[in-house]
Amino acid sequence: THYTFPFFLSNFPTSILDLQAGGWQMIGPPKVAEREEGATVLLALTPPDYRPRVLLAGGGKPGGADPTAAAEVIDLGADKPEWYAVESMKNARYYCYSVLLPNKQVLVLGGKKGERRHASHDSGTHAQHVMPPGEVHHDPLAILDCEIFNPETETWTEWMLPGNEPQ
Repeated sequence: THYTFPFFLSNFPTSILDLQAGGWQMIGPPKVAEREEGATVLLALTPPDYRPRVLLAGGGKPGGADPTAAAEVIDLGADKPEWYAVESMKNARYYCYSVLLPNKQVLVLGGKKGERRHASHDSGTHAQHVMPPGEVHHDPLAILDCEIFNPETETWTEWMLPGNEPQ
């Protein structure tokens, strides 16, 4: 068992539950330790050794306006597991999501740039705003482009939503 929580601490604790010893083995923080509202995902367990590795992407400084594009991996099967930096994403983003794909790559999507906090919704404006059919209202700081992490090369590829390509 692995945990990386709580996000609001200035020292992002990472530990492994040692079932034989009956306690938690402290590993230490990622290289970018002051981070919250990012995403973690267990990478695909592949033969022959099925090493458990975790990807940490995005997030930013607690309570701040500084999202990060930084990404890190930890190999929990190593004798001395520790986080190491991999190529950063193109977009710095808070509130992103990660999805393990059938091809063993990871899709990172969503999130926002700028200030970490959610957009404020005053009681009258949001409820009265009517969007034309087929359109979705979103935060103007939302990041609409997705990125794909290749765990074999530890690199990112940007994937743009159709219709969102640069002009």
